[in-house]
Amino acid sequence: MDGCSIHKTILECYCLDGIPYLCGYCIAKIQGGFQVWSIGDASVKKKELLSNVLKELSASKSETENRIRSLKTPTEKIQYKADGLSKKFIVVFQKMRKHIEDLETKVLSEIARQVEEAVAIYRDEIRELETKRDELSRKMAAIEDLYTLTDPVTGLQRPGDYGHGNNQRSAGDCSTAACDLDEGSISEVLHTGIAELVVIARSGLFMVEKSDILLDEDTAGNNLEVEDDKKSFYWVNRYQSTPKTPQRFKDHQVLSTTSFSTGRHFWMVETSKCGNWRFGMSYASMTRKGFRSYIGCNDKSWGLCKWNNQYSAMHACKETLLPDKLTCQRFGVYLDYEAGELSFYELCDPIRHLHTFSATFTEPLHAIFRLWLDSYGGAWMTLKSME
Repeated sequence: MDGCSIHKTILECYCLDGIPYLCGYCIAKIQGGFQVWSIGDASVKKKELLSNVLKELSASKSETENRIRSLKTPTEKIQYKADGLSKKFIVVFQKMRKHIEDLETKVLSEIARQVEEAVAIYRDEIRELETKRDELSRKMAAIEDLYTLTDPVTGLQRPGDYGHGNNQRSAGDCSTAACDLDEGSISEVLHTGIAELVVIARSGLFMVEKSDILLDEDTAGNNLEVEDDKKSFYWVNRYQSTPKTPQRFKDHQVLSTTSFSTGRHFWMVETSKCGNWRFGMSYASMTRKGFRSYIGCNDKSWGLCKWNNQYSAMHACKETLLPDKLTCQRFGVYLDYEAGELSFYELCDPIRHLHTFSATFTEPLHAIFRLWLDSYGGAWMTLKSME
């Protein structure tokens, strides 16, 4: 800004209204009511205004940066977790691919083995028939030679074997059972391999810590018989004279010796078709007798329940009925202690989520089971841990 564009003189003042910059001639000509400042004063005021704006912008920038940092923290955590999961799943898929390759080799080897056994039966018979064919050809040649003789006396004097060889077996005489392929055993190899593949995939899905669940027979009610392996138990229709201790349930329930106070865990249970049952997780501090000792009938246990073919999830006497009938007797239980999640799954084809409890766990959790007889006969349960 060199000077007044009208009078070509030095600018002396700053007007807040109208033309902002004024020289001495401009000031003399303007009417009253205009706010006029010296250039120096106007500059100071402008700097004060800019300083205030700068402070506001700086505060806004600082707030924006804080917000960016607050958003980056969870996104970085998410990315870190995603990277970890990706690495884990890469290992899982590597295991699955290796397992599929091995399974393919097993199935094809089983087919090749059966082919060799079946073909061997035909091969022996073919060899026998080829020998028979060669003998028949020899006899036919001898007979044709005699047939072509012109001297009847010579033909009559030559000895010969004129047997017809009608006692040979047909190549189709071997039974289908002996000669055909056993598709059932081939399918069994495949299905077993697929089941193992599901276990590999499930271990990747839940990312669980390896744990071994064993039953505490000192807590088992009198109508439960715990097997020696501490992984199976069944209902017995008699009262057993087990010692009465503060740890033992009065009714037919049993706790695991294993407890969980951190981490993620997955285990499986298989039940008999008959009988009624409940299983889930509980604190060891729950009462051992009376209605409040039943799984799900207190605030210290969470369970999946079956009663007369009706299925439900229970906690603190609150029952959530499951809308669909269950189609198999294999179930999975997934515990994420820190996240406060306890989930139940039906391990059929496909795997089906049944229910998830959300809670803040305050004590170590034990697996817990309840089993009793119905009108159809005995009942049992078997526990399996994730390999």
